[in-house]
Amino acid sequence: MSYLRYNTKTVAVVKPGEVVIRWGSTETGGRCGSVAQGKRYVERWFGARLGNR
Repeated sequence: MSYLRYNTKTVAVVKPGEVVIRWGSTETGGRCGSVAQGKRYVERWFGARLGNR
C-alpha cells in the first residue's frame, strides 16, 4: 500500500488492484494491476488537473 501526499495532505491511496484519489470534494477511484501502475495513474490524473496552473 502506498499513500501519496500533496502539501502534507494525503490525496491518494494506492493498493495492488485499487486506486482512490481524494481532491477537495472529489473522490474518484480506479483499478490497477500493481502499486507502480497505480502511482503512474495518480501522477497523470494530477498532471491533467494541475498542469494548467
